[in-house]
Amino acid sequence: MAQHTEITFEEGWLYIQKGVTKLIKIIEGDPEPPFDAEQYVNLYTTVYNMCNHPPGYSKQLYEKYREVIEDYTIQTVLPSLREKHDENMLRELVKRWDNHKILVRWLSRFFLDVDCYLARRGIPRLREVGLTCFHELVYREVHSIAKEAVLELAEESLIMERERVTHYLHSTTEPKLLEKVQNELLVVVAKQLLEKEHSGFRAMLRDDKKNDLSRMYGLYHPIPQGLEPLANLFKQVVNELQEKYIDYVTECFQNNTIFHKGWSNIQKGIIKLIRILEGEPEPPFDYDEYMNLYTIIYDMCNQRSDYSQQLYDKYRKVIEDYTIQTVLPSLREKHDKDMLRELVKRWNNHKNMVKRLGMFFCYIDRHFVHRSKIPIPTLDEVGLSCFLDLVYHEMQSTVTKVVLALIHKEREGEQIDRALVKNVLDIYVENGMGTMEKYEEDFESFMLEDTASYYSRKASRWIEEDSCPDYMIKACLRDYDYGIIRFQKKCVYINVINFVLQVEESLKRERERVTNYLHSSTEPKVVEKIQNELLVMVAKNRLENEHSGCCALLRDDKKNDLCRIYSLYHPIPQRLGRVADLFKKHITEEGSALIKQADDATTNQLLIELHNKYMVYVTECFQNHTLFHKV
Repeated sequence: MAQHTEITFEEGWLYIQKGVTKLIKIIEGDPEPPFDAEQYVNLYTTVYNMCNHPPGYSKQLYEKYREVIEDYTIQTVLPSLREKHDENMLRELVKRWDNHKILVRWLSRFFLDVDCYLARRGIPRLREVGLTCFHELVYREVHSIAKEAVLELAEESLIMERERVTHYLHSTTEPKLLEKVQNELLVVVAKQLLEKEHSGFRAMLRDDKKNDLSRMYGLYHPIPQGLEPLANLFKQVVNELQEKYIDYVTECFQNNTIFHKGWSNIQKGIIKLIRILEGEPEPPFDYDEYMNLYTIIYDMCNQRSDYSQQLYDKYRKVIEDYTIQTVLPSLREKHDKDMLRELVKRWNNHKNMVKRLGMFFCYIDRHFVHRSKIPIPTLDEVGLSCFLDLVYHEMQSTVTKVVLALIHKEREGEQIDRALVKNVLDIYVENGMGTMEKYEEDFESFMLEDTASYYSRKASRWIEEDSCPDYMIKACLRDYDYGIIRFQKKCVYINVINFVLQVEESLKRERERVTNYLHSSTEPKVVEKIQNELLVMVAKNRLENEHSGCCALLRDDKKNDLCRIYSLYHPIPQRLGRVADLFKKHITEEGSALIKQADDATTNQLLIELHNKYMVYVTECFQNHTLFHKV
């Protein structure tokens, strides 16, 4: 067959089938000579020719490969397993698994070119197909029976040995004999038995096999250090399903001390956490430590003497003691910016401590807090309230003064640590427990008052130095909703341009201040304060000034300055009305003067011209605002 390069599928498969039959007979122990080199080469060459010469039978051979393994498994392997029980079934299972691996290995060699075909197309390879067949056809049917048989075998062996001691061996022999049996059946094979992916300890946990876990515990419990492999595996899988697995500690493992430690371990864990927070050399918590702490607390809440209330109180006391003994002294000894930095550090540490302790004590939240007939604070609320009561209430007044001093320095042109200020102000917000109360009452109100005072002084100085147009340029807010004020480049205003740039820059920085470290809700309040101090408070003094107020600007046809006034006062409706009143007053006075001076024949024409003249002002300077149309 090897000499022919062009063969039909039926011819080729008939020859391959003879080789497969020979392989199965060898595996089954039937009298059959092993493959010689010529037979192996002929089988390999036949498959090669069928894959590499037209029309190419790689796909059909792939399907035949699977069919051969499935048929052998269904017709031979499964019946041999089903007819055996207990230890005999286990022996047969081991034999059949070894045979299956041999079958897959040899067939994969014969069908090597089919494997190359699969590799190019991303289809499961032959070895994977072969092992999958065993998993789907054999393992799924027998794995639970096999696991049961293993446990029964170990248990029966121990029972039989105890009976043997009772009947004719000396009683002193029993512990020694049991130790030997346990060592051979359990300790030596512990790793293989416990870590089996589909039937070991992990699989029992995954599939909620509590009875099997209890039996496993019963077998390993008498062995010195025998529970350690179980405990180690158990701890590795509890990270995400804590409450589910903690039930196993009680139901399956009888609250053994290898799973539970005393209250002293909780204290050790807390001390370790504090050392980590304080930056002292201490390794981080591993899964074992976390699991031990959680389990201790769980056990203390579920035994006859329920210590939930005491643990809840202890949780609060731990945080209070740490705050009083460590946090407050570190804050009191620092001042100004150093104090702010220490406060930010201590607040971050505090949140971290509450978070980590909350993980250790989380069963208290579920078991005690949420089930309490009288509402009580959660652990998070207790932890945050400790900081609020002990640190925030003592420090907030001093902190506010330091922050306001920094803001004042920045307004005067000094550089400050904006990130630090933002982090400090976040503490006000977070201590509001979901509200803005602390931020608004303990910081924002003082900051707005300070802002008003600062700009009031600025306005007074500007008023003393400048005429109304110059003052308006200084007070001009670059408000993108109302456009950028345009002004004529006349010689009289050359000195004013610098003022415009300076004030616009200072107000730009005021907006940046809000963006960089104040809460967004503060922005409209700050803008209102600035408008009030720079515009509203000086409106009467500036707008009604005989030589530089609105009437003077109208008289001298200063349209650019009138545009500037409108842009400034437009966001303040009550003050824009005053500008409209002055506009009306000016037109009325000018109209009255015309009527007195003109004769009857020209009065109407002059009034029409006056109307047209000031309609230009309404359109160009006051943007057709309805208040000015009413004039």
